[in-house]
Amino acid sequence: MDKNVILVLDAIKDPRDMAQMIHFAISQDMHIIITGKSIPPWHVMVSNIISSWLAGYQSDSGLLKKHVFVKTDYFKCMEKLKKDGYKLIGTSPNFGENLFTHSFGTDKVALIFGTESSGLSREKTSVLDGNVCVPMKNNTSFYTIGLIAPAIAFEAIRQNREAKR
Repeated sequence: MDKNVILVLDAIKDPRDMAQMIHFAISQDMHIIITGKSIPPWHVMVSNIISSWLAGYQSDSGLLKKHVFVKTDYFKCMEKLKKDGYKLIGTSPNFGENLFTHSFGTDKVALIFGTESSGLSREKTSVLDGNVCVPMKNNTSFYTIGLIAPAIAFEAIRQNREAKR
């Protein structure tokens, strides 16, 4: 991996969520690593959604191969990212450092997102370097991955760019 901020999606099942994350990664020239029993990025439903947003997109295009990597073993993937110098940051609606006070700095960061319904298991969270959360008001208890992953990634990218100036 040669990107400072990457996304890791574990066990994402919904085609629209997967399509949104791929679309976001392409728009920001980011990498996504897909682990676990996620819907494949080349699945026809994912491809159809993305192609309705991006003119000329095809699942066998270079864009997918340039931005999306599938690694079935979550733990081996985390080990490799750590070896490559990435700080592993998970997300949680209930615990972790507040995103608004967290400093990503110039660190290479892998932002880890779990399944839409339950997030990351305790076992999967145990290998991370930390967690961030985004405060919620008005009795909300979660954000959809399509909303929260880009928000956290934008903040990490912004801080990384500013820290390098």
